[in-house]
Amino acid sequence: MNVLFVSDTRFVQAPYRDGSTRYRCYHMAEGLQNAGYVADVTTLAALNLVNLSRYDVISVHHPIASRKLLNVLERAQKLSIRTVADLDALEFDPALAAESPKSRAKSTSLASVRASFMRQSLALQHFDEVCVATEELARARRAIAPSQPVFVAPNGLSNYWLNSHDQIEIKQPKHIRLGFFTERSNMSIEFAQAAKAIDTFLKTSVDRELYIQGPLIIPAKQLPENQLVRGTWKDFMDMPDTLAQCWCTVSPHQPSNINYAQPHTKFIEAAAFGVPTISSPTAQLLEHDVPGLYIAENNEQFLQGLKILSDKKYHQQCQTALYEYVRDCCLATHSADILIRQWSAKLEKAENETLTRLSAAG
Repeated sequence: MNVLFVSDTRFVQAPYRDGSTRYRCYHMAEGLQNAGYVADVTTLAALNLVNLSRYDVISVHHPIASRKLLNVLERAQKLSIRTVADLDALEFDPALAAESPKSRAKSTSLASVRASFMRQSLALQHFDEVCVATEELARARRAIAPSQPVFVAPNGLSNYWLNSHDQIEIKQPKHIRLGFFTERSNMSIEFAQAAKAIDTFLKTSVDRELYIQGPLIIPAKQLPENQLVRGTWKDFMDMPDTLAQCWCTVSPHQPSNINYAQPHTKFIEAAAFGVPTISSPTAQLLEHDVPGLYIAENNEQFLQGLKILSDKKYHQQCQTALYEYVRDCCLATHSADILIRQWSAKLEKAENETLTRLSAAG
């Protein structure tokens, strides 16, 4: 089985920089390669239609209706190549456009966001099946297109990434540093879900700080400036060293259908190095049952979680539990196994049907 993962990321020259592309394309490809299959990654912009014939399956991440995509799908159909739309965000239902972070932050007009959602909805209709990162995404897609096959392959961590950082010791940081990590520039509305709790917690002791990785804009006087640490951009391969210095990470967001369907990516990255997480609820996070993952729905619960994780003995127990849990349950190899079962069975069925037709014709 030969598989091609295609990303429509804006990082055309360095697609690995895009977090979604890393998890949905590169990590999946790594898992398939480790299992002995051919798995390549490219971008839609760089894809040459002439090269499609060598693949049995083409998985397109975050497909948006375009002439290039339509050409790829038409070519794949002529070659009897299975086409898969891969999704890790609830951006295919135009009725939810107002919930988009871009709409709520008013960085993009509602009409533009709705048009983008519509283009993805139109694109999905032309694929043989849909692969999603969470059960909540699968539920939402099935509600819109009940007849289209949908299956779930969760985001998983790269073994290569983990093995490259085996030297990092799982130990408690010397002081309590909260970590907030984001690649998005419109997170102020989401951060407000925990801002008061973090402010109260930081003011309890001068030895506490909030480390911010990403373009988060904090309103004046919302948090004590002398306890804020701004991190510079980090390559993904360098992130573990920064994560390991955190006492815990915080991942707040406002309640919405789109946020509730988010994958568990931030949690598993932090947990891989024994770092607990306090997060607003998502459907996928609620599936995990491990010490060190604390779900908080409001500022009061965020503050309670911060206080609970301040206990050094309990924090140490969480570190060990998280480290072991991620390696048992949250690797890309586990998701690759799902892809292998899903696609191998269908390819074998298609081959058998072809042989049956040929025999009948003979």
